[in-house]
Amino acid sequence: TMEPELPGEGARDLRLIDAISEGLGQAMEAYPDLVLMGQDIAEYGGVFKVTDGFVERFGKGRVRNTPLCESAIIGAALGLSIAGKKAIVCASSKGLGFGCANALAAVGVNLVMCARGADRLHESANQLRKKHGVEITEVACDVTTEEGRAEILDAAGRVDILVNNAGGPPPGDFRDWTRDTWIAALDANMLTAFALIQAVIDPMIDQKFGRVVNITSGSVKSPIPALGLSNGARAALTGFCGGLARQVAQHNVTVNGLLPGQYNTDRIETIIANTAKNENISLAAARDMLEKRNPTKRLGEIHEFGFACAWMCSAHSGYLTGQNILIDGGSFNSTL
Repeated sequence: TMEPELPGEGARDLRLIDAISEGLGQAMEAYPDLVLMGQDIAEYGGVFKVTDGFVERFGKGRVRNTPLCESAIIGAALGLSIAGKKAIVCASSKGLGFGCANALAAVGVNLVMCARGADRLHESANQLRKKHGVEITEVACDVTTEEGRAEILDAAGRVDILVNNAGGPPPGDFRDWTRDTWIAALDANMLTAFALIQAVIDPMIDQKFGRVVNITSGSVKSPIPALGLSNGARAALTGFCGGLARQVAQHNVTVNGLLPGQYNTDRIETIIANTAKNENISLAAARDMLEKRNPTKRLGEIHEFGFACAWMCSAHSGYLTGQNILIDGGSFNSTL
């Protein structure tokens, strides 16, 4: 049997947490190439403060936040393939756009995030900076205008990934729509995406890498009668991109669509409120009604959508192009 080693002269009484912290610090000093990675160990200081002050002592390059969900799941699959790339993610201050920005940042992609509201955009960008440590440029603008798009492209410089995203036009009766109504819908949900694609596609071809993802709608596969403006504009973008995808595929540039169903976003809360009002039921009952209609018996979460986007943008997805992937929990019932 081994005799226990007793503390020598000069030994100190330390709490376990402090002893671990001190030991890690000594190891970091002794081995300059040592890197610490873990959930919330950098700016947040660690749940138990074990690594408190380590960022200041050793720098962000050696003390890295690697949240368990994003880094263990997404990072293991995709992290080394697109780390350091740059992505424009439109309408990314919240909702599905934010979900995509978060998933891309989790695997090391630097971002240009844009949205109309500067305050919300700044808050969201800061959240991702602290969480993932990537470079993020914020552009508060209206992407449907030429000026807004120019500002985004100027801020981005080289673009490896483009995620087009815009809110859908309002529902209504086609009898009430004028030419101006249609032009507004096409500007937001087709022509804006077309203009951004037109600006980045040739540089992507030259650099032999590019990923274009258009966030459209499940209505592309299954038109929603009251959303005729959205049906028309998004289907037009989808048709154009289907042809473009085949033209640029040989250059390792892919163009695909992600078609969301119903997710827990601000937009779904509006739908729930309208349903409750029209049906004269509570908000909880209206939400329950929507959830029960879905085969999964729930609504989607933005991180699920974001993961799909990150995979579609990865270096491993080069053989996927000209496709439109519906992510709706099985609501659309079809074998094809």
